[in-house]
Amino acid sequence: AGDKAFQDRLRAATRSKHTCPRLLMTKLSSDDRLRVHQAIEHLLDTFLSTGDIQSSIMDTGSSCHATGFEADFLPGTLHDLDAPLKLDGIAGGLTATKEGTIRHTVLCTNGTEESFDMKAVFMPGLTARLISPQLLLSELDPVHDRGIYGVKARSSTLVLPNRKEISIGYDPGTRLPLLTSFPHLDRTATQLAMTCLTDERKQNL
Repeated sequence: AGDKAFQDRLRAATRSKHTCPRLLMTKLSSDDRLRVHQAIEHLLDTFLSTGDIQSSIMDTGSSCHATGFEADFLPGTLHDLDAPLKLDGIAGGLTATKEGTIRHTVLCTNGTEESFDMKAVFMPGLTARLISPQLLLSELDPVHDRGIYGVKARSSTLVLPNRKEISIGYDPGTRLPLLTSFPHLDRTATQLAMTCLTDERKQNL
């Protein structure tokens, strides 16, 4: 009964005047928006090829952004640091000797996309991506300090200076907040569309 009521609310929030129906996320409650994002992330984990989706830990204890994947850096941006940098916390014991620019493209709760570039250190041996939310917000709005990173029991929310919101779920095992980003958003959207079309055709058979 709960799932049927949820589906009914989704239908009520869907604009069907166009050839491709569009879900209006702003018409859903915060709990329903969270369920939609969780469903999308599950679908992505199930159907997308490696490299089309990335997860980054929102690490409030980190003083910089870091990644252990050299392919994350934009071409031509990786360069040597003036001095080696050793981090504590999640990346404790690891040393970075290079820095470059990485780009994150994310989906906001209103259905729009947002991209931002950030300086990050390259840490060989680190099997994760780390984002310092307080550093990110200060980089996006160094003057007015209008961004917010809020933590709740079931999810966290990153509010950008332009007031767009990004819902960030928790890893089921570690309970760490994981930001989902899409390095190839156009290709990802195409794959999702083809998957949904295939599923719809199967249901109509």
